[in-house]
Amino acid sequence: VRDNDIDGVDSASLSLDPEYLGSDEGMRTVFVGLTLDENVSIHEESGIYRMDDVEDEVLKDNVAIHSVAFDGTNLLAGRYDDNYTYYSDDPMSSDPTVSTTRKFKRPGGEEMVLVGWAGDEGVAGTSGNESCFAVSDDMGSTWMDISFIDTELNELTDVDVSSDGAVTYLASINSDDGDLSIWRMASDWVRVLSVLGDDLDGDVFIIRTAPDDPDVIYVCEWDYQAIFYSSDGGSERWQSRTCRYDIQDLAVEGEG
Repeated sequence: VRDNDIDGVDSASLSLDPEYLGSDEGMRTVFVGLTLDENVSIHEESGIYRMDDVEDEVLKDNVAIHSVAFDGTNLLAGRYDDNYTYYSDDPMSSDPTVSTTRKFKRPGGEEMVLVGWAGDEGVAGTSGNESCFAVSDDMGSTWMDISFIDTELNELTDVDVSSDGAVTYLASINSDDGDLSIWRMASDWVRVLSVLGDDLDGDVFIIRTAPDDPDVIYVCEWDYQAIFYSSDGGSERWQSRTCRYDIQDLAVEGEG
């Protein structure tokens, strides 16, 4: 990205190497996130870049980036026009890799993801429906919504409590937009799944867990066909499936 190329900027972010030294050209490393207006001819140059003095390295192009954060080893980036996040554990290499956070483990919200670092944890804030403050303890691979969650708990559709009472799950719908939130209480309440109403058909969800393992959880769209499944309590991964028939109820078999 050259200085005469940058025009029509919708969003831009800079993150300096913690060891950045302006008087030493070998230590002038800056990570850049750009969103260039889609109406200008160079919109495809939106993306993530590393600037080594005056040389640039493209880490990811043709994506609208709202923010970048580099801690000296790992890089986080947040999308401008969605709630996508990106992460890299080798952003200083000659051939850096950038991964995208799984769909159902991104920070809740719609757009303008602002990322940062708080010690070893990644942090993120979002805008739009279901926006929140989220944290990541695996360098941006997964996120957990913990506070400033912009939703309404005006429709609680189901609750599930583990046999020993140690884990509680709660399903809620924001009736204004039909957005789904799945909450888990172990030591603290956290939101482990957020799905916007535009991606759903119904407004009632049921929760079922395995009788001998509360980390095995199914969330089903009552009277419709969508199923969300996690084997780790929603912490790291959700899978979505479609039932052949409209779901009225679900039973989960244990191993015992």
